[in-house]
Amino acid sequence: MPMLEECWIVLDAPGDVIAEATTHEGAVKWALKQGLSPVEDEFEGGEEQVDTGLAANPREGARYRPSRELAMRAMPIPRVSLNDVRSLSIEDAYETIFDYYPRIRSAGASPLIMQDSVSKLCKSFLGTNFKTAKEVSRGRPGSIKGLSLAPSVRWLDTLRSLRAQGKLRVGLETLPPPDKKWMLRFLELTEDLDTPTPSAQGAFDHCVGASTYCRSCCLSGTGHGSSPHNMIKKVVLSTLLIQHPVEFFLMLHEAIRRHAVSAKKAGKEPMVRLNVFSDLPWEKIVPWLLDPESYDGTRVQFYDYTKLVGRGPQASKYGTYDITFSFAGDNQDLTWEELRRGTRVAAVFAGKHMPKIGGKLLWLDPRASRNTGEHLKVVDGLKDDARPRDPEGSLVALKYKTPVGKHYPEAFILKAWKHPDGYYLCDAHMPTHTNVEEEEEED
Repeated sequence: MPMLEECWIVLDAPGDVIAEATTHEGAVKWALKQGLSPVEDEFEGGEEQVDTGLAANPREGARYRPSRELAMRAMPIPRVSLNDVRSLSIEDAYETIFDYYPRIRSAGASPLIMQDSVSKLCKSFLGTNFKTAKEVSRGRPGSIKGLSLAPSVRWLDTLRSLRAQGKLRVGLETLPPPDKKWMLRFLELTEDLDTPTPSAQGAFDHCVGASTYCRSCCLSGTGHGSSPHNMIKKVVLSTLLIQHPVEFFLMLHEAIRRHAVSAKKAGKEPMVRLNVFSDLPWEKIVPWLLDPESYDGTRVQFYDYTKLVGRGPQASKYGTYDITFSFAGDNQDLTWEELRRGTRVAAVFAGKHMPKIGGKLLWLDPRASRNTGEHLKVVDGLKDDARPRDPEGSLVALKYKTPVGKHYPEAFILKAWKHPDGYYLCDAHMPTHTNVEEEEEED
């Protein structure tokens, strides 16, 4: 059966592949033998595993497929209707939500907007990152905003860390919150909120389609997202979704409406990515959120990447929710299923050599006995994040980026899947990483 071959690769500092091994240990030994200081993903993870009765990874003996039905079970949110939202005033929702946020600005390059008015809270509910902030120049200009929830494992880990240590868990670091008064107030507000032990697939799971590898190298803690205030914002939003869903969806709806008005005034198409660091089936949770009539007839283009099968290429009956399926290495069977439905697929390539934009790449049929499959048109996923502008059934080529930090790596070790044409595909752009030699010294 032709499958992309699983392997471990060694990259140099600029991100080019300099060695390949069949095992993680082999890649580490090669780098050390060359006198390089290797840095690796936290693939082995530090997560305490709990049997919750839910599992999503189909290539690890799972009992369930990573579908939106599984996502609804793993992320139990009370049904909130448009009538529920309209029965509450924006001022009342603001009064409930305001206390969850810090009252001071953060220092540094990316200050958090103070939420000391309805307008400012609406403005901060949606935001941009490096990808969504890129100018959309293909076709009609677009303006993209995204909703950044904390991935469930990190969210629960942060809540538990705050309760036990009075500190924030930001990636691999534990930091004191910049606003102690906020922390005490937040802990009091959430004292009745259940915080089960973080697990690969468990309660309050925002990403049931993610593999253990995907969770270990999540992008939520990289770049500006690793600052304490940005982590606080993600944790607060996830908490509000669980504790105060009506107020959450009222504020989200109003934030989308205001974004749409602002984008139209600028002559741009309003676009919203609902899952920046999550994978929730919004078409099941709040289908009315995707209805143009809920915005007085204004059409907002929603879109997302997903690892949940059966959602694409369109997840909404209104035709406003565009879906791109994410290749994760261990979901090759599901990726093929989605391609057969006409869903667009995004894949991350490691090394300097990526498929030619505008050309074709053979995507292997995992059911065939030979290297056969479907030739997909390759589109540039780096130019902007406006996936609805790409043709359905195409391959969105993204590029793996080596991390930049205080100690720039001489070599970086990464799990990958090798294509017959020599390309290396992986699961993330910029994994959290630790130094192998430091770990060995500590042992």
